[in-house]
Amino acid sequence: MRQLSMELESRGDLDRALVVRLSAFHEAPSALDLDPLLRLARATERVAELPLDAMTTLVDLDAPDGARWFGEIAAAWQVLGNTYRAADGYERVLLLDPTDVAAYDALEEFYRATREWPVLIDLLQRRVATLGDRDDATRAELHREIGVLYERELGDDAGARDAFVTADRLAPDHRDVLDALARLAVRLGGL
Repeated sequence: MRQLSMELESRGDLDRALVVRLSAFHEAPSALDLDPLLRLARATERVAELPLDAMTTLVDLDAPDGARWFGEIAAAWQVLGNTYRAADGYERVLLLDPTDVAAYDALEEFYRATREWPVLIDLLQRRVATLGDRDDATRAELHREIGVLYERELGDDAGARDAFVTADRLAPDHRDVLDALARLAVRLGGL
């Protein structure tokens, strides 16, 4: 059946190729089906027909394509409107590839939309950690954002102060950071 699916795909009959590949997958699930299923479902706009749970269980964490597969499965969940499953998939991507920018962006959007501020702060801190000692401007920007979240969303002035102090150390004299530090100094009785 897999051979027939490849033949149909090569002829341009993508809908039938997907149906045949799905039949083969349901008969005997294999990680070898992941790429063709994802590709055919995208091309035919039939993502809803994918057995995403079964596909997720076949992703080998040690496989070179593991992070990419989790990312594509997460994107499929997103298309289907299941944002919590998508977020789970993107977190799996980050377990395998902590530098995956697309996964960070998708998770940041999700955690903002669901107002999960502590989880968002943790995500931003993990992103900072992947940068190491390089790219001070990006690290400073992330620390500014962490400071804003601590101050505005969590009401944690001490956490905000720490984040803004770090941001100022990385990129001195940023107007928003200096304003925030002044505001926090008043509230905390000094820095």
